[in-house]
Amino acid sequence: MELQTPSLSKRHRDTTGDRLRLYDRPVEGHRNKFVITEDAAYFAPCQNNSPALVEILGEVFDLDDPQVHRDVDGRLFGGRIVLGYFEPATREVVIQTPLEASSYVQKRIEEIFGDV
Repeated sequence: MELQTPSLSKRHRDTTGDRLRLYDRPVEGHRNKFVITEDAAYFAPCQNNSPALVEILGEVFDLDDPQVHRDVDGRLFGGRIVLGYFEPATREVVIQTPLEASSYVQKRIEEIFGDV
């Protein structure tokens, strides 16, 4: 499956009605939600708990395609896609999915965030 590259021209709106923008690194000065795949990391600064992680997934993957949706579900369940939060001020990483960190997840976190 080929990853869909995030595009700022997409006019996607989050639950607050704001335009959803993804970045390839954490946005300083803001709490960030993230999606980490096998090939890339996507960050969205969040305010008032928006955007939802599923909105970020929907920006990265074509979840309207049933095959892509099944593949993403499998990769989430298998720990190949990591969802969570990052607080730049404290360098705290909170992983929401998968619930148990494997050596693969730990390796990806270190690749993206360094030694946190």
